[in-house]
Amino acid sequence: MLDAEIKCRLVCIELENGEKEVLRTFLNDEEKYPYEEFCELYHFRWNVEEGYKLCKARAEVEGFPGKTALIVKQDFFAKVFIMSLSALLAFPIRERVINEYKSKGSKHPQKINRTSAMSWPIS
Repeated sequence: MLDAEIKCRLVCIELENGEKEVLRTFLNDEEKYPYEEFCELYHFRWNVEEGYKLCKARAEVEGFPGKTALIVKQDFFAKVFIMSLSALLAFPIRERVINEYKSKGSKHPQKINRTSAMSWPIS
């Protein structure tokens, strides 16, 4: 077992809804990395987290049916292809969906359901 000390910094930010999030970082220099920058960076992180969720949970990129390296590789590339194709097909109608629901007086902005967009019956 290593007997090492790891120094980190805890930053508490308040979200728009009033909730607080505590972030841990190894960017310990408070002059070089001021508190205010973490609030902005936190919002950029959201899309990255959603991307990981899409790959792991929705596309099941970690669940491979085959045992050989070739089959795992083929399955991985097929899943990446499906995710890319889904995004490519959904992108042009995104604005249309947003505008349609906005004109109906929808309270919340609408989005394409990426999970549904990636799944269709294969016969």
